[in-house]
Amino acid sequence: MNRNMPYAPSFHLSLLFASILMLLTLAAPLAVSALSLTESAKTALDKTAAEADTATRDKLQTGWSELVSLEHRQEQQDERIDALHYRNTNALAAVRKSIREIGQSRIAKLEQETSAKKKQYEPLFASYSAVGQQLALARQLGSKTAASLLKTQQDAMKPAVHLARLDIRAKQEALTAAKSQASKQMKQAREVLEDIDPLNTRIQAYKSAMRTPKKHLSTAWSNFTAAARKKNAAGTLAGLTATLQLSRQILEQKAQVAACEERIYAVILRAKTQIPAA
Repeated sequence: MNRNMPYAPSFHLSLLFASILMLLTLAAPLAVSALSLTESAKTALDKTAAEADTATRDKLQTGWSELVSLEHRQEQQDERIDALHYRNTNALAAVRKSIREIGQSRIAKLEQETSAKKKQYEPLFASYSAVGQQLALARQLGSKTAASLLKTQQDAMKPAVHLARLDIRAKQEALTAAKSQASKQMKQAREVLEDIDPLNTRIQAYKSAMRTPKKHLSTAWSNFTAAARKKNAAGTLAGLTATLQLSRQILEQKAQVAACEERIYAVILRAKTQIPAA
């Protein structure tokens, strides 16, 4: 029996669901929006325009075309904002990670070398300390011969001990300098990223500014559709004009949000220039 057989139905079901999803996506009307720019709404407008005077008819037809364009541009702007925000979120996370890693490989290496140096000289320091303790004891006991021998031994060890301390100090100073440099570079890069905060504040302000026109948009649209169904040309034009005005305001705010997202990315790129190559 083929061991792969139990998985075949699941595979075909996955293909079937994917095909259905694709068909539903392709079948979705392009004109669907928050304003429900449906064929019935367009038909009502056309009937109203047909019975209106020439000037009103032209304004209704031109206004509808602009509204369709505005809705399409808003959808494009929404997609653009989502894409920019997603890009910025990932880029910002990556640059923050890079900032945290500034100088860390060098610091880790110097810490290892400093530790190794201390361990390397432990026997020397232990011997030197032991000789010093023995010398102190010999002097207490009044043994001049032993004290003289131990003092000679201590003096002979001093240069090696001094060099060992200098060697360790050099490593420690290099480690301290590396930490200081890394800290300074991290600070500089993070200070650049602080320019993102006012841009995020602006984005929130633009989004807040959208609430008022969005709140009134549904009312204006309802007035338009109600008037169009009644073939009230003046009411239809008034509702359409108000809808256009509000839609333009919303689109402008969305454009400002997108511009801020672009500026945020520019800040992120500027911060990246503050990160030294590994």
